[in-house]
Amino acid sequence: MAAFTWIASAAAFTVVEDVGQGGRIHSFFDALWWSLATITTVGYGDIYPVTAAGRIVGGFTMIVGISTFAIVTAKVAQFLVRSE
Repeated sequence: MAAFTWIASAAAFTVVEDVGQGGRIHSFFDALWWSLATITTVGYGDIYPVTAAGRIVGGFTMIVGISTFAIVTAKVAQFLVRSE
């Protein structure tokens, strides 16, 4: 689920922002970098959405990505705390 969120948000970012030759963002790999930085709440700020659609994608990425990683973290903690 986390990998799907990462790739899907990068793909959506590529579609709604100016990505490509001569664009503000140069490649899909830059979109993957943005998606990873956003999901992990690092948010370096080197790449950011400027269009309204891009900001919507960013908001969706934040909510779904952070929730996904919270669930994964909770499952790992549950595994480590088990007293069997």
